[in-house]
Amino acid sequence: MRAHAFRFLSAVAVAAVPLALVHAQRSRLNPTIELLEQKKPMFGVYWPSNPSGRGRAGAPPPPAAPAKTPGELAHEALAYRGADFLFNGAMEGGVDRAIGPVADFIKATADAGALTRTPALRLAHPLMVKTPKIAPDTAKATDNISRELNLGVSGIMFVEVESADEVRAGLAAMRFKSRGGTRPDEVGGAPAYWGMSEATYRQKADVWPLNPEGELVNWTIVRNRRRQRHRRALAWRRNAARRVHHDHCGRRTRVRSGRMGERDPDGARRLQRIQCAVRVPGDAERHRDAHEAGLQRLRDELG
Repeated sequence: MRAHAFRFLSAVAVAAVPLALVHAQRSRLNPTIELLEQKKPMFGVYWPSNPSGRGRAGAPPPPAAPAKTPGELAHEALAYRGADFLFNGAMEGGVDRAIGPVADFIKATADAGALTRTPALRLAHPLMVKTPKIAPDTAKATDNISRELNLGVSGIMFVEVESADEVRAGLAAMRFKSRGGTRPDEVGGAPAYWGMSEATYRQKADVWPLNPEGELVNWTIVRNRRRQRHRRALAWRRNAARRVHHDHCGRRTRVRSGRMGERDPDGARRLQRIQCAVRVPGDAERHRDAHEAGLQRLRDELG
C-alpha cells in the first residue's frame, strides 16, 4: 500500500478483567475487544488519506498525484485485511477543522460495507480517533468527544494526559449520563453506522471494561517526559485510572515531537521503562512477551 496512506501503529494491550468474564462464544461488534479479552496483541493502520503536498522536514515535496475520493479511500482501507483497526489522528489539532474530511471517510466506509450483519453485527475495521487535549477545558472536551463518537467510531485516544482527573473527565465524556457519564443524549449517525436502533446503541456505546458489555475502547497517551521517567509518578494511572487498558507510548509520537531519534538516543530505553512502569507490578514479563509477539507479527506482515 502507499507509504503515505498507511503507517503502522502497534498496540499491545492487556485486558483488566478476569478470564472468568470472557465469553469465548460471544461475537463482538468491536473485534478489538475480543483480542483484549484474550490478552492478545493487536495492530492497526492509519486510514488512507490524500497527500498533503508537504514533504518531510528538509525533504522535497512528494510528486503530485490525483486526489482520491472518500469512496476510493474507503475501499482501499477496507480491502486491507492485515489490520485489526483503522486509526486517524487528524482531530487532535482541533475537531472543528478536521471533522469534515473524517466524517466523509466514515460515511464512505459505511457505503463500502464496513458493517457485516451476518451471522452477527460486526465491524471488521473498527475506527479509532484522537481527541484534542482534555485539560483545561473539560466542557469543550466533552463536546469534542461526543461529536467524535456520534460519527460511529469505536474508540477514542486521549493525548498529552497529565493527571488522573483528565482521564476521569475523558472517560465520563465517553459515557452517557444514564451510565454516570457526561455524554449528551444526541447520538448523530452512530447508531446507523453500528447497524442498530438508537436505544440499542445507547446500551452498547459504553466503555469496556468499565461495562463488560460495552463496545467502546479508550487509549491514553502520556507525553510528559517527567511522568514517563518516574514510575512512581505514573501510579495514578494504575490506581485512579486502572481501567484504561492501553498505554500508548509510540516512538513515532516522540520522533514527531522532536524529543527522540537523533536528539534523544536513549529513547528506546525510555520506552522500555515506560512499558514496565505503566503496568501492574508482576505483569512485566507477560507484557514483554505480548510486545514481542506483536513485533513478530509486524515483521511477518512486512515480510
